[in-house]
Amino acid sequence: MSAKSSLSREQRGSSDVARGVKSLAVLASLVALVCGCTEASSPPAVAPQAPTASAEGVFQPEGLSELGYAQLSPAESALVSGRVVDPAGQPLARFTVRALLFEHINFPQSVGTRELQDVHDGAFELAGLQPGRMVIEASAPGFAASFSAPLATTAGSSTKNVEVRLSLGGTLTGRVIDAHTADAIPGAEVRVFDAYELWLDPAQLNRPHALTDAKGGFTLEHVPAGDGSLLVRCAGYAQLELSDVHADEGQTRELPLLALAQGATVAGVVHGLDGAPLAGANVQLSAAAESGGNRTARTDAAGRFRIEHVVPGTYQLSATRPEASKVDPFELIGDMRRSQREIVVAEQQSYEFELHLDEKPR
Repeated sequence: MSAKSSLSREQRGSSDVARGVKSLAVLASLVALVCGCTEASSPPAVAPQAPTASAEGVFQPEGLSELGYAQLSPAESALVSGRVVDPAGQPLARFTVRALLFEHINFPQSVGTRELQDVHDGAFELAGLQPGRMVIEASAPGFAASFSAPLATTAGSSTKNVEVRLSLGGTLTGRVIDAHTADAIPGAEVRVFDAYELWLDPAQLNRPHALTDAKGGFTLEHVPAGDGSLLVRCAGYAQLELSDVHADEGQTRELPLLALAQGATVAGVVHGLDGAPLAGANVQLSAAAESGGNRTARTDAAGRFRIEHVVPGTYQLSATRPEASKVDPFELIGDMRRSQREIVVAEQQSYEFELHLDEKPR
């Protein structure tokens, strides 16, 4: 899915970046599965370790993050300070700021977050940041998430007087229905979605979201102006992803009906190196196109797996041994290549596959 926003080209990147993020999500989902998750769907929730604040209230990374960034000394890290203002240029007293890093990786990573209250001059300071190319994002109740101009930080640098001017954003309304019966679907989650939040823990997500009411209706307020994306999820249905959803500053736009389908079921057996059914194997279902999402599962004691409500489309289906990534990352890649097969699934259909981790021709 191509995730866009009203940011500059440098801030939001191209659609190729969003596609790169989605492909990297395949490996991240699998790593999360190895670490103990039993099932996952795109967009994945993989994030650096949650930041903490020092006694002075300045952000400091704690220990080693999941992406491998160790705690940095002042000489190794960057500091960014500035203020957050409203559309009229008046400083805010309550807001959240976070630094989004673009250096060394092809997708944004949140490397520092502070939530501030009772701030009279709108001032903020983020210290201990991984240096590189970044933007500062600010959000506050009643406003759309907004961004600073791009910053180039280096080890030991201090960037001051950064201003983030918040906007009110636009409003999106609509209804979610069953694709087959046209009945309203209450309780569906509708969320504004972009590449910035792909790799964050769900607790860190701050884009507008809502649950549909008894008539399937929803309202999303303070949506960043410009083109973005929408994610719709509900138990018992395949998730729906829409790109190029446009919001206008200060305007309300009604979206076309959003129809959720039940999707397909993908099941089967994973065979280990000895040819026998393998318990605890990790199964990865990766969408070949920009929609559909990535799904993971783990085999049961009989070596069987089952993934339900899969968005119709073309996928790569593969498996790895339970211990593959713990010993050698190349083993994980080898398992995926040996077992991988391309599949095509259709709405309300069930499929059975056998995945083999050995190298015997079939």
